[in-house]
Amino acid sequence: MQNYSCPPKLRVRRLLKNEIGSAYKIYAEAGRDYRFASEEQLLKIYENGVIWGAFEGGALDACTAVCRADSPADICTAAMKTRLFLPENTLMLPCAGGCDENILSSIFSCAALDADSLLIPVKSASNQLSSAFDAGFSLVAMRPLFELRPHYIFKRKSLDFKSPSVKMNIADTLSLSRALENGFTGVSLEREYVIMK
Repeated sequence: MQNYSCPPKLRVRRLLKNEIGSAYKIYAEAGRDYRFASEEQLLKIYENGVIWGAFEGGALDACTAVCRADSPADICTAAMKTRLFLPENTLMLPCAGGCDENILSSIFSCAALDADSLLIPVKSASNQLSSAFDAGFSLVAMRPLFELRPHYIFKRKSLDFKSPSVKMNIADTLSLSRALENGFTGVSLEREYVIMK
């Protein structure tokens, strides 16, 4: 099993099937935005992709998953209904657990290698935005997904950034959503501002 480079005492690897229960506990503790991750749904995700875990001191501290957009998991079905994805797209699902910047950047750098799209809950995971931009994703939309919970939708694509940039406060989700609908793309994060082009 391959381990990836990360800070000392932190190890990121693909989870085994018998570790799905541990991943479920982390998602269950993360709140309403993560209710898509029941044990049954995580098993569907595992069978159609991979679940990544970040271990600190031997204990599972954070997890995320990458699977095909056409997987039978409920969150994938909701994502496909947005018409922003093709069945062969690979989605990185919301990361739950460790809020530490080292943990997030480590798990994102590993899991993002397998993904061309990313979903992040608007209400509870703004701490993940910087890691998403650092992993090479661009913010392209905001949509209600599972249980109509709003999510940031990121895609990996090369964009023409010759246009001037605009700063938008991340807390102003209505204006941010309108800018995305009008063709702007989020390219980076500076403190509490998303840089839009």
